[in-house]
Amino acid sequence: MSEPSFEQLLTELSADPFGWRVHLPLAFGSVFASEVDLLFMTRLTIEAHPAPLPSDSEKDLARSIMPNLPSFLREVERQFKGFNPEILEPAIHLIGPHVLIDREDIQYNGEQRWMVILPYKEDPAYRTVVEFDASQCLGIWAGD
Repeated sequence: MSEPSFEQLLTELSADPFGWRVHLPLAFGSVFASEVDLLFMTRLTIEAHPAPLPSDSEKDLARSIMPNLPSFLREVERQFKGFNPEILEPAIHLIGPHVLIDREDIQYNGEQRWMVILPYKEDPAYRTVVEFDASQCLGIWAGD
């Protein structure tokens, strides 16, 4: 069976407390041998009703990322290793890596902003974040 296309995956988005999420098969890339999800964060607070759907421009941003996602994820690994040289085996410390397209971040920082989030197993609220503007890596930071 062949891997689904990205367009097919966009039809399979599932509700997340802050937006909409889809799991990306390994063919789309991995970070430290872990498959990644794509999360569209379309609101800041958890509410009783479903989050707003991703906008056309948010989906277009995701479409522009996907063809080069494996190389972007290699850059994420490179950034992580440089930022955290003491972590010799990142895969055993990370859980749920995901590409994040955040509506609020786009509003403040431009329509091509996105990031890769690497939560820690020991404390999932603590994460390393690698930020991008289109295809340019802007840097890395960590916090909660």
